[in-house]
Amino acid sequence: MCLVMGRGQASQDAISLEDLKQRADIVEVVQSYVPSLKKAGKDWKGLCPFHDEKTPSFYVIPGQSRYYCFGCSASGDAIKFLEEIEGLTFVEAADRLARTVGRRFYGRETQAERSQKDLILEVNGLAAAHYGDLLRNSDRADVAREYLAERGFAEAAVREFGLGYSLPEWEGLRSMLTARGHPESLLVQAGLLKERDSGSGAYDRFRGRLMFPIRTVQGDVIGFGARALGDDEPKYLNSPATPVFDKSRTFYGINLARDAIRDASAALIVEGYTDVIACHQAGVRNVVATLGTALTADHLRALGRYTERAVLAFDADSAGLSAMLRAADQLEASDLDVDVMVLPEGEDPDTLVRKRGEEGLRELAGGAKPLYHFVIDSLLPEPGTPPGRQEMDAVTEALARVRAPTARERYVVYAADRIAPGDPRRMAGMADALRREVRLRRRRGRSETQAAPGRDDAAGGLVMESALSEVPIEVRRREDAVLGALAQETVSAKEVLDVVSDEDFMVEVNREIIKGIARFANRGEAPKGPDFLESLSEPARARWTSLSVREMHTPRDVESVLDCLANLVDSRRKRRLAELEERVPALLAKGDLSEEERSECHELMELRRYFSDRTGRDVAGTI
Repeated sequence: MCLVMGRGQASQDAISLEDLKQRADIVEVVQSYVPSLKKAGKDWKGLCPFHDEKTPSFYVIPGQSRYYCFGCSASGDAIKFLEEIEGLTFVEAADRLARTVGRRFYGRETQAERSQKDLILEVNGLAAAHYGDLLRNSDRADVAREYLAERGFAEAAVREFGLGYSLPEWEGLRSMLTARGHPESLLVQAGLLKERDSGSGAYDRFRGRLMFPIRTVQGDVIGFGARALGDDEPKYLNSPATPVFDKSRTFYGINLARDAIRDASAALIVEGYTDVIACHQAGVRNVVATLGTALTADHLRALGRYTERAVLAFDADSAGLSAMLRAADQLEASDLDVDVMVLPEGEDPDTLVRKRGEEGLRELAGGAKPLYHFVIDSLLPEPGTPPGRQEMDAVTEALARVRAPTARERYVVYAADRIAPGDPRRMAGMADALRREVRLRRRRGRSETQAAPGRDDAAGGLVMESALSEVPIEVRRREDAVLGALAQETVSAKEVLDVVSDEDFMVEVNREIIKGIARFANRGEAPKGPDFLESLSEPARARWTSLSVREMHTPRDVESVLDCLANLVDSRRKRRLAELEERVPALLAKGDLSEEERSECHELMELRRYFSDRTGRDVAGTI
């Protein structure tokens, strides 16, 4: 079940993001994808849709309009849920959510721009249905049906992919769509018609071709691929770029492959429409194809919504393989693990799967090489054979383009081992030589260009788990207990803020939460609802949401929370005491103290006295 409403079913009235978040029911949204979701106290619990599990660890917290999984840490609001589960952009997900309340969300687009896109999708859908009907029923489509039969495509596969046929006529589609009231200008904008050079009207772009509708992951037709069935050129013709179609980031078959890609944790990327259909028909359904263009970083970013691994299947002599080698550094810089599978000479996925079946293709995919291993192998002679200067230059140039230092080092070691296999001493020397040459090339490249620095693989936002791991476990537990009590409303913000401030918290994300609570308390507002969550960063929202789940965080009574607060204050004072014990002796040694330095000496004496009173041991001393 999915949250799809027809374009004609929803009001065209726009809704603001704030109103949408208030009106949307996150339980209803999630429940349509998670049938196991059941009431659990004031929250809802079910099996996580983002990872495999047998015991439910996925919670929806209606009071916060958010979800959180204790198994994989997935978290967010209703829009984020639709982004992740459907692979949508933010605006697409917000608009999908808006449709559930009978409204529309346009983002930065105007209503007119969005309406135009909807009209293009509508006429594309009508064209796909028209082409499909011709393929099934027209006597003039015999040539297309014979071609499909010769290729071994079953009727079920033809229907599943919505294949069609365009008659060899100049105005067949044009007449049908204009008769239904769609203006010629819209059909030109959709790429279905092409304007005459004379400027006197337009004619059908696709004529006498086998038609492959290209769909979004939601199934909307955004364009077409068309194969000539005679001697017409070009052999394959795609729709031009339109407001809804950009082939540089689009995959053929993604609507049918998405779930299989998620299940397999990998996508197999091939080069042809018929390769995709043949693989799906054989049972290998995590397969998509680029649209006659080189694979780009934009492609991989789009694919990253569904998997962390892509396997590229190329013919040994294909243009796609050459283009991939030229763009290897961009592909390597993506967030996906990219492997390369080169098919046996004379084979493509279509012919391979017919000869060797599903298992044969899977076996070959299992032996795919990491992208840069493949690049290095393609540039060097056989292992153990000394490379020439030109080959070494090509390898060091390729390595210098790898942006992440840790990845670059792995590939340097791989290349050295391939040049000097079985000889550790020679391999180490070769690795050192490669490192020096790569450093020189990168330095030279930086001095010659104004390009921004590459993305280091250690870059990125602070991950909650790493921040937590740097804090003593007992401090972390106390902070959790205090914030959990606040999130579950077993203590008030005033009771907590009368004792502690954000300086008493060591975990960065917890410190952000307590600061937010203090801001709201100063305005006389409770830390709850969308306004409070919107004031926090996404890691802080996820943390607050997880602490709100009573089943996972047993609520503390007020007395135990107050005890935790006192301990947090003591922990902060101990940290300050240790800091001053190290700093003050050096201040005293230099003499002639400033007012601020005298204040620090006085603070040290007060802290010593405090802990003497607390512990019963004489730690006060004198300064």
